[in-house]
Amino acid sequence: MEEALKQWDAGDDLEALLVFSDVIRERPFFAEPYYYRALVYEKIGDPEAALTDFNILLELNPYHSEAYFARGLMRFKMGHYESAIDDFKVLLDIPRGETVEIIYRRPTYKSGVDKILSRQNEQQDYIYHHLGLCEQGLGRHDLATQYFTKAIQINATEPDYYLSRGKSLLILNNTKAAEENFAKALSLNPYHPMAYQYLAELAKESGESLLAEKYFSQSIENAPDNPTAYKQRGYQRLISKQWEYAFEDFSKVLKLEPEDVEATFYLGLSLEGLGRYQEATDCFQQVTTKKADHLQAWMAKGSVLYKAKKYQEALQAYRMVIIYQPNHKEAYYHRGITQYRLGNQTAACADLQQAAIWGMNEAAEASQRICN
Repeated sequence: MEEALKQWDAGDDLEALLVFSDVIRERPFFAEPYYYRALVYEKIGDPEAALTDFNILLELNPYHSEAYFARGLMRFKMGHYESAIDDFKVLLDIPRGETVEIIYRRPTYKSGVDKILSRQNEQQDYIYHHLGLCEQGLGRHDLATQYFTKAIQINATEPDYYLSRGKSLLILNNTKAAEENFAKALSLNPYHPMAYQYLAELAKESGESLLAEKYFSQSIENAPDNPTAYKQRGYQRLISKQWEYAFEDFSKVLKLEPEDVEATFYLGLSLEGLGRYQEATDCFQQVTTKKADHLQAWMAKGSVLYKAKKYQEALQAYRMVIIYQPNHKEAYYHRGITQYRLGNQTAACADLQQAAIWGMNEAAEASQRICN
């Protein structure tokens, strides 16, 4: 066991895993090696193996508070909220023992260490906060709010607790209280990027687009590696037709998250707004390659190809929309207009009349002009 702990302390994960496994083979009812091997499994990206070891450990020692703490956090990260709640509730009642284990808390919006915790110095507010986050994940926002309030009653200086409570209050349509919580978080940490982000979302919902952009920009300044703020500011700029600025934001998102399909789609819309049709087409093609049933991307691809006067290719894009959604009236309308551009009047009228039957006024008007 001492040799395994040396390897653990040295950061040699694979060697530590082998040594802990040897100890377990020799002494299968010795609880402690399961705990450390579980932590190694978690570190190397095998959460299922880690959970198995935590489960065995807690069968051998039902009062191992560190195991409940670590397993609860792991289950929370994996989205196993009900199971995580069980662990955190046990943890509130279990007697505290000595611990040498240190857990590094990382905020969700950035990498790096934000706070160092252990069962010995960790406070109940952290557990109540995670109970609230689990309830939030389950959509039970009334309960979540109660847990966040308990966390705040114990520790009123942690901005994340106010942010979490504000988020649930917002979903419960208590906008004023949500805004007060976000503002309180900002008063505790004037550089907290998520506080600015939530305030920006509130401003956006109330139609204050300039204020929303200002808040998103502040969020980016405080956390330049957080792709979410770039995406949200980019979308705000996109709907206000600030094509160049939107292009810059979505380009930044894709540098941080190259596989982000949504950002690729919005980048394509920005390029379309800038008149860079071929690059926009390439973006929409990337989206449909990764997600073949992305109807908005097929429609956008058809639109940009139509603008580029590539009518046959535009037809194919609209045809793909209809394959995936046979009653898509906008696709029939745009395919009808494209058929008309190609001189295919019969096909154009058939598409326009079908879109009109489904209640599209523009199609009915176009049909009257073209087909009568």
